[in-house]
Amino acid sequence: EAFITDKTTYNTALYLIAAIGSTEFAGESHFTVSYGFGYRFLASNHLSLYLDTRDHTFNIDILGENKVTHNLEMTFGASYYF
Repeated sequence: EAFITDKTTYNTALYLIAAIGSTEFAGESHFTVSYGFGYRFLASNHLSLYLDTRDHTFNIDILGENKVTHNLEMTFGASYYF
């Protein structure tokens, strides 16, 4: 919970994200590890706001040199529940 004042509180959530999968890039499939975190703020019974950050990591050798690439992703959004 987030305590704005003594009488005002909001539900919140801090969460971790972890996943494995594959990424298609330059005509090849690469094993990918994704990880990150997010924060969700429930402003009311019908509205939530969230911020999500992830890093998608995989090995690539497109120019003959094998290296690890990091692809950062940041998402901000709003959800309306009815």
